[in-house]
Amino acid sequence: MDIDRFLIKKEFKVALSEIKVPESTLELVKKHVLVPFNSTSTPKDSSEDVKHVLLFGAPGTGKTYLANAIAGELQSVTCYYTSFYEMKSEKFPYRIEIPLPDESDRYKLLEKDLKESNISVTQEQLLELVKSTEGFTGSDIVVVVKEALMEPLRMIEKATHYVKDKDTNKWAPCSPDTPGSVEMTWTELSPEDLMEPKATMDDVRNGLARCSPTVNKDELELFRQFKGLHNINY
Repeated sequence: MDIDRFLIKKEFKVALSEIKVPESTLELVKKHVLVPFNSTSTPKDSSEDVKHVLLFGAPGTGKTYLANAIAGELQSVTCYYTSFYEMKSEKFPYRIEIPLPDESDRYKLLEKDLKESNISVTQEQLLELVKSTEGFTGSDIVVVVKEALMEPLRMIEKATHYVKDKDTNKWAPCSPDTPGSVEMTWTELSPEDLMEPKATMDDVRNGLARCSPTVNKDELELFRQFKGLHNINY
């Protein structure tokens, strides 16, 4: 079978190195997906050499990003979707679980997201967040950081007093008893005169308090049973 006729060229901007999944999972993907398709010794018209790989796992663990990264490595993606629905489970000789991020993965995810969001935390605080996000998916962690970024905006919205910052000459929300405070609301200030406070570790903690893992124990048990049913032990 000539697989080239089932493929379209498309540019994918997600690199495999950017996907935060366990290193052992990436090695399985490279072994069973990238190597067979990139190998010059694999005949393009040999259906026996083409491997169908099933990526499975809880929502938010990075399956879609990983699939996009794989497509980027191969510079192609299938558009022959009808053949997928005709496939039976035995057509997937390799089934790779995309698990919940472990401590190392959560550390990397949090470190990257917090840095990109300009939220400064100490090493001790970062480790605290790693422990507090056990059971969270990668998507859950993104939501936590987004919630933290919303905290300063909520502060601006609720503030009844502002004080002018001497360095920037902009107004920042403050408590009524702050020296130099002026009673006003954010609607009385132009955007260029308003100093948006940066999110802090306390904001991250507040964001975390509002969030819960989206994957429950029952769902994880289903994936465990699926692995047992298909003898998946890697």
